[in-house]
Amino acid sequence: MTLKIKKLLNLTLASVILCSGLTGIGYSQTKQFTLDEAVNLAVKNNGDAQVARLVVRKSEAAVSEAYGTALPSINFSAGYTYNVLKPAFFMTNFTNPQSKDLLKIEMGGTNQFAATASLSQIVFNSAVFTAIGTSKIFYNAAKETYKSSITKVVSNTTKAFYGVLLSKEVVKVFETVKANANNNLNTVQALFSEGYIPEYDKIRAEVGVQLIDPELSGAKMRYDNALSFLKMALGLDIRTEIEAIGDISLVENFKTIEDSVNTLIGNLNYELRSLNLQKKVLKDIVSMRESEYYPTISLFGNYQYSGQSNTWDFASATVKSSAVGVNLSVSIFQGMQSNARVQQAKIDYMSLDVKYTQVEEAMKTQLQVAFNKMTVAREKVKSLSGSVITAKRGYEIAEIRYKEGAGSQVEINDASSSVVQINLNYLQAVYEYIDAVIDIKSILGDVPSQYLTEFDK
Repeated sequence: MTLKIKKLLNLTLASVILCSGLTGIGYSQTKQFTLDEAVNLAVKNNGDAQVARLVVRKSEAAVSEAYGTALPSINFSAGYTYNVLKPAFFMTNFTNPQSKDLLKIEMGGTNQFAATASLSQIVFNSAVFTAIGTSKIFYNAAKETYKSSITKVVSNTTKAFYGVLLSKEVVKVFETVKANANNNLNTVQALFSEGYIPEYDKIRAEVGVQLIDPELSGAKMRYDNALSFLKMALGLDIRTEIEAIGDISLVENFKTIEDSVNTLIGNLNYELRSLNLQKKVLKDIVSMRESEYYPTISLFGNYQYSGQSNTWDFASATVKSSAVGVNLSVSIFQGMQSNARVQQAKIDYMSLDVKYTQVEEAMKTQLQVAFNKMTVAREKVKSLSGSVITAKRGYEIAEIRYKEGAGSQVEINDASSSVVQINLNYLQAVYEYIDAVIDIKSILGDVPSQYLTEFDK
């Protein structure tokens, strides 16, 4: 082996190693996700879920605020005053009652200070005590809203994930068909070169290959689009390379529609549970507005230490004072404002009650539609699963017949078209079944508990 050949082999080997390394780097940049990993990331990154978390934390702070209104209120204040001109008043000159002159008497010292501590405690206020319970209900409603948001995130992410798997399988279908068409073309070209078949057959085979290319390109474009939707659901940058790992296959069946509707009516749907709690909040607000007619009773106490002096010696001019007492206040008339607020609160409650009924009925309808879709899709899958095998076998027979001179390119093209159509119909039926199951699980609030326990105590 000459030196020149050795150098060439070494250079070739180095190139192979470098290309392999670069290929490895490319694949390492592609993030692979299983369904569970994708859902976990979406629950963490989704904007709606983040907003729902903030609402829960805000409502939790509102509970603390409501408790604070029932606790004692303690205040302290202190101040210093320098009287540039002392305040004064005038009175009759008692030393000379006949005189019409008035005596000017200045009050206080040049320097004054005062420190006051006060305490007040509500003994009875219906609105305050109702607000504590209402804030707890509102907090629970916020948690149910959060769970509803998470349920939608899980549902949308799962659909996007299976959309990627479906698109990937469609690409595989067209790649397989193209490989078959190329094999057929190679066979036809070989037979044509030997003069066994007419040119027409060769043209038909070439056209068959050319017709698949745009279909394959379209399938790849739809796959890229499906990946983009999944990236958006996961909160990832559009430039991130990802791959979905899994199979598009049938998932579990469900109970009867009657059982599922009863489950829905039983308020296992998180959106309905949230609305139901919101109704309780509005009902309490009606009570709070009505309580404006009730009296408020509170205890109070204060202590004050003050002093005055024309110099800075306050030792001889300080005063200590304290007092305790009870306050009673009753709203007698506020220009019908209280009555108007009560009416507004009642209307808000009735409006939400109507909304609850509408949402519940809409979900029952959606549940029925999803069950019908699942049933039809399941029957399609059953009927098409055998057809997929039959179509493949039909294509193989068409190839054999053509090679033996008993068939034609028309038969092969027809068989190929059947393989494509039946495979696509089968995949679409499987996806429709999965899509319907996802809708049912979402409506019924059937979400893995690990996604919903963030605020459970």
